Amino acid sequence: ERWLTKHDLKVADPSYYQQLVGSLVHASTFTRPDIAFTVKELSKHLLAHDISHLNAAKRCFRYLNGTKRLGLFAAKTHQIVIEVFCDSNWASDPLTRRSTNGFVVLMNGLPTFYFSKDTKSILLSSCEAELFVLFLRVSGSLDTLNSFWSNFKLVEHDYRFVVYSDSMSAIALCQSEAGTSPQ
Repeated sequence: ERWLTKHDLKVADPSYYQQLVGSLVHASTFTRPDIAFTVKELSKHLLAHDISHLNAAKRCFRYLNGTKRLGLFAAKTHQIVIEVFCDSNWASDPLTRRSTNGFVVLMNGLPTFYFSKDTKSILLSSCEAELFVLFLRVSGSLDTLNSFWSNFKLVEHDYRFVVYSDSMSAIALCQSEAGTSPQ
């Protein structure tokens, strides 16, 4: 069950809620990826929201205020390991039956890129939803990140990608396509 539901009511002046969510979008894009999912959900209700949506946005600000002293620190290493964790939840939206998928890229344990999006089409199984995020989302984004890191000389050529998924069926299909045996 979704924690925020869509409403048909129209708010006379939605500008206050829109300003709150806009500030959260800015924070989630540049400094706080930990609130990205919450901001995505809040953004769906910019024109039609009620007090529960406003309270959720204010709660997100309280969370940011309470965690502002937390941070990530990187240690200098000679080998760069780039890990990608991807996941998809099949038909998570009860109204549209669309899936949400996303991934996070960690460089030596620190998040450097993340992506989360609802699919435009209805997927038929959880395996298909996992394959969708593995093939379309991750492969295209890793190509873009690879060229970005190479152009700015952020990463030398001595690195490897490790992609993780929690779907055994998607992993087995990927390994069978690659000609390796599932482990």
